[in-house]
Amino acid sequence: MPIHTEVVNSLKNRDEILSMYFSILALNFSLKYHKANKLKFLLFCTLAITAALLSKKTALPFIAIIPMALFYCRKLAWKPILLTFISLGLGRLLFVLFRKGLVQSDKIRDFATLENPLFGQNLIHRIPTFVDTLFWYFRSTLLHFNFHSYYGLGGYEIATFSSTSFLFALIFLMGLLFVVVLGFIHQKFRLISFGLLFFILSIAGACNLLFPMVGIVAERLVFTGSLGVLVALVFTMDRLQHRFNKPNLSKVMLLGLGLYVCLNGFIVVQRNTAWNDRITLYQTDAKDFPSAKSQALLGQELQFLANEAWQNLDTETAAIYLKVRGARQAYETAIKIYPNYPKIQNNLATLYSVYYCDEGAAIKLTNQILLRHKDYKEARLNHLNACLKAYVVWCKMSPFVVSEKQDYNPSKKINAYHADFGLMNQFEERGKLILKNGLNPNSIQTLVSYARGMETMNTNLADLSPPFATNIDAALHSLYEGKTPNHNILDTFRKEIVKKDALTIGATAFLSMQRKLQNDCFQSAEDYEKAFPKERYADLMDRYFMEANDFQSIIRLHKALITKGKGGAKDYIQIGNAYVNLGDQTKAVKALKKGYDFIEQSKLQNKTSELQRLQRFIEKIESSN
Repeated sequence: MPIHTEVVNSLKNRDEILSMYFSILALNFSLKYHKANKLKFLLFCTLAITAALLSKKTALPFIAIIPMALFYCRKLAWKPILLTFISLGLGRLLFVLFRKGLVQSDKIRDFATLENPLFGQNLIHRIPTFVDTLFWYFRSTLLHFNFHSYYGLGGYEIATFSSTSFLFALIFLMGLLFVVVLGFIHQKFRLISFGLLFFILSIAGACNLLFPMVGIVAERLVFTGSLGVLVALVFTMDRLQHRFNKPNLSKVMLLGLGLYVCLNGFIVVQRNTAWNDRITLYQTDAKDFPSAKSQALLGQELQFLANEAWQNLDTETAAIYLKVRGARQAYETAIKIYPNYPKIQNNLATLYSVYYCDEGAAIKLTNQILLRHKDYKEARLNHLNACLKAYVVWCKMSPFVVSEKQDYNPSKKINAYHADFGLMNQFEERGKLILKNGLNPNSIQTLVSYARGMETMNTNLADLSPPFATNIDAALHSLYEGKTPNHNILDTFRKEIVKKDALTIGATAFLSMQRKLQNDCFQSAEDYEKAFPKERYADLMDRYFMEANDFQSIIRLHKALITKGKGGAKDYIQIGNAYVNLGDQTKAVKALKKGYDFIEQSKLQNKTSELQRLQRFIEKIESSN
């Protein structure tokens, strides 16, 4: 059956196969016990049901299904059935004991509306969805072609007492129950009744009545229950043949069965291709499908692949950015369906910061997250990172945007989070890595590919005349052929952006914005420290402040840590290094000597070599003074 592809193709779902195998084995041993009347088969039955439960708890209904099967299939006294039931109960007890011995403690899992909107709803509200999902599983067993690896919020409509789907499913369920009861009355319907009751018992627990299911529905959950539907289908065809007893009917039924098998075979082959790898599966399942989790899974996989490719400088950059845009679209769709989705909002903020260099968008998103989830560590760190990157970009804009008029303040407000300049900085830093082995046709091709990818992320670069990538191609070839002297080709584009967007600003206004962005960095760091007192963030801030050539901020940062009692040798050494860069040797030596004292009093294993290295550095500074 097509619905079985989800279990067979997924290694994760091997537990469903094992659970069903051992459950059927337990049924087989119970039948052998009643045929041969040997107690060893009851023991085997107990062991088989224990193995089934250890594989997956979905085997639990078989504790009721096996006695029911004996009742339907054999004319037995209640005592043998009761003994079988006791042996199954013993298997359940063994499962509990094994689990307690193997598992340290039960995991406490928080369930969210994202996974199933019925979490938090009472039993009455779940009844319509129970009936609706029961019908969904029956229909999907017979014919299923619209597969999805995850449903959840947006992927499956929650039924109400007034919804058409509930009313239709209720009529269907009443029909099923009628046939089940009919099997008790008329012997000829007995096996059809058994198949339907087998299906109902095996799947009822997964139909969101007593316990809402993660994902609402899932094809894998009906793997065992589908056996009951097939039993009912086969014996229904058998009854039809006996009822009408016409020669042509067998041929028609055989033809219909053949067409049915061919259709199912086509669906199975088509679905199998989607299971080639995770990205193929997620792209297939998320296409035009409004499930928040399904879209999130696609976005996460695309982001993972983009991050992985980004580490390789030779990767076609346009292909990376295609994945990034796909991830962004998937994340935005997921957030639209489920606005309170902090993990995905944070992932989207990371995309904005890393690939779009749009720190303003990243800061806005992380601010939204932190309003509701103050202790979300990754969002706090993302916010700090975006603030620092925005500050660095602003500092590097200084030579291009500051007007000769000291107090000039344009009527048009300049965006402090300028993604165009951020992308230029990123291109420059990545370009240095690509050109590590020199300028050559291969490195030129890689950089031009990178530039074309950037144009797809930021249309301002594509709108330059000529476009950014075209200009980069011409400029690099000119440098390679020796037609122009070595220079920073990106400065030309920076000037072009300033001219195009009228970004000129007076020095006073520029410094005012710089101080604001600087204070934003320190405020974000302070908030991070309050939420996570034991976490150290100074290394991250040092790296960005050094990139911005802001050594005063490095001094401010480490002095604050020392004042709070969190300082150490490293903080004094960083202060000393900052003073060296500022040209104040006296303060540098003073700070470095304090760092020396800290190391001397510490219990570091390699402190002797560290002290010698630091002493030589101090002597070098003193001799140059």
